[in-house]
Amino acid sequence: IGRYQLINLCNQAISNIPGITMDEALKARLIAEAKFARATFYFDLVRAYGDVPMPTSVDNAATAAMIRTPKDQVYAQIIKDLQDAVPVLPDAYTGAEIGRATKGAARGYLAKVFMYQKQWDKVLEQTSAIISSGRYSLEPDFYQLFRIPRENGVESIFEVQCFAVAGNADLSNSQYSQVQGVAGTNGFGWGFNAPSDSLARAFDAAGDTIRKRVTILYRGQVTQDGDLIEGTPAMEGVTVPRYNGKSYVPRSRQVPGVNEGAEQNVRKMRYAEILLIDAEAKINKGDVPGAAASLKLVRDRVKLPYIAAPT
Repeated sequence: IGRYQLINLCNQAISNIPGITMDEALKARLIAEAKFARATFYFDLVRAYGDVPMPTSVDNAATAAMIRTPKDQVYAQIIKDLQDAVPVLPDAYTGAEIGRATKGAARGYLAKVFMYQKQWDKVLEQTSAIISSGRYSLEPDFYQLFRIPRENGVESIFEVQCFAVAGNADLSNSQYSQVQGVAGTNGFGWGFNAPSDSLARAFDAAGDTIRKRVTILYRGQVTQDGDLIEGTPAMEGVTVPRYNGKSYVPRSRQVPGVNEGAEQNVRKMRYAEILLIDAEAKINKGDVPGAAASLKLVRDRVKLPYIAAPT
């Protein structure tokens, strides 16, 4: 329901903004932003459900909501929206505008959509444009990447902007960190979305100690920010109580009177993901050295060994 509420708002903007007398450049940008947002919401829906209802304007909302559109047509609309947005959206923003959709964000989602379609040449067209732009790089410290001071940083392609204003629960309404935060004794959340045993084993099998320590907060662990993770003595579905470290907001950043961790942005797409998408496309094109080079950048950051022939 939430995705369709957001799509309805996008459709209202796309349908009504053209008739407003205003600066034409700003008008074009606002429509492009709405198309970008609509594309991301339909991308979530089509991956989860396949054929889905697809209203695209205020005029066809009632009829289109009653039928399921074939998923190929949904993907075609997603691609069209993103392709419409790319030439209009700016490369970057400054000041209070930081966090709005950019050209890089639209290209990033296009790359991901084309990856799902296995259109490898089109994937590489987008990843190459992002990589060659020089606007993005990897945050050197994997732990700091997920902390509030590094929001909208060098690795950010797109993230949802969240705020915490003391005493204003209506404005500070993000629950992204709250529902996944440490539950129980001295906790600051509900403890949902606990990392699985299989994920922990996968980190161990790969010798991936840096990412494991950041991703999984175990009961009894002390974080780099000095918080003792006390939590609960037992959790259903896992052998050892644990929590999602990427949604962790240190106690020192908790704001009284609002949802726990409401200040933390939701990272939707990072430069590391673009590098991995680029590597996947190159593997499927037979460019093993090129894939290895993109993968190496991601692995070097967390001190993992080079893979010369990734599969």
